[in-house]
Amino acid sequence: MAKRRRQEPVQKKRKPPKKRARKILRGVSLAVIVLAIMAGCVFLFKAETVVVEGTSRYTDAEIVAASGVTAEDNMLLLSRTAVSERIMDRLPYVQDVVVRRKLPDTLYLTVDEASAAGLVYDGETLWIISPNGRVTGTTPLNELTETGPWIDGLTVQSTSREGAPLVVAEDETERFAHLLILLRALDDNGLLADTTGINCKSSATLIFDWGHRFTVIVPADADMDYKMRYFISVMDILEDSEAGKIDLTRDEAHFIPKQIS
Repeated sequence: MAKRRRQEPVQKKRKPPKKRARKILRGVSLAVIVLAIMAGCVFLFKAETVVVEGTSRYTDAEIVAASGVTAEDNMLLLSRTAVSERIMDRLPYVQDVVVRRKLPDTLYLTVDEASAAGLVYDGETLWIISPNGRVTGTTPLNELTETGPWIDGLTVQSTSREGAPLVVAEDETERFAHLLILLRALDDNGLLADTTGINCKSSATLIFDWGHRFTVIVPADADMDYKMRYFISVMDILEDSEAGKIDLTRDEAHFIPKQIS
């Protein structure tokens, strides 16, 4: 019987020292080139020009100052989110900021100002809030110049301040959250400007008056964007002369005409 020959392990060939050295050298050279390019970018792409678009309440200089951006800042290293948040934190009437880079040296700040989405009266002062619930200003009742729906059913707390979210009583926080969802849905669907009042006293429903024609009832926890689109579709099939109550708490809208005496 033939004996099996023991198989010797195959030894890997080692690369000659010169080839290994050349490979290491190429890697080091590539790293140096990348670092040189990055250093050049840091040196070249400075935010020398900041262009402000879409604002009227604040001057361009106020927007740029709030952004914290200087001519020495590098365009590639700037955090667009941080720039946007700084502006919104420091300027209460700003609702949103889109930050765009245009290399080599221009930064664009497109500002969306918050409209007066609601007026909350505490017996002495009117608190003006944006669709996101931030306090954009306060004014005595006899000096009111803003327009917006009057909001009934909230108790403003003394810790409320301009530029921050309105603070309401603890047992009203859920109703306030539902209100803000409604305000944003009204705004997004082009209905806010004609909304004259909102009642959020109930935890189950929200009631708003629209266009001096309709009183609309919606569930507090509803898909508000869907309900607002449904409300628009109901208005489209009604005559311009018709007015009354529209109940959207059911699957189908229920219209109750206003009685004319």
